[in-house]
Amino acid sequence: IFIYYNCFGPSDNEIPSLKSYDIEDRILGGDGIFNDDLGTCSVGFWARQQPNQNFIATAGHCHAPRSYYLVPWN
Repeated sequence: IFIYYNCFGPSDNEIPSLKSYDIEDRILGGDGIFNDDLGTCSVGFWARQQPNQNFIATAGHCHAPRSYYLVPWN
């Protein structure tokens, strides 16, 4: 027996518009980060330069002036 739902009507879901500065993620020491040039490294610890600039410290061989992406260790 198949029961079909009519989903052709207007949606009641409101999809908010997100900006990159609205996105928050919890990153902990030991989490994986990925860079297209260097591959996968791990996060060392959080560092802060006053007043409110936050950085992730990691090993020197993981440094590249590129974008990094959070990756899970599965």
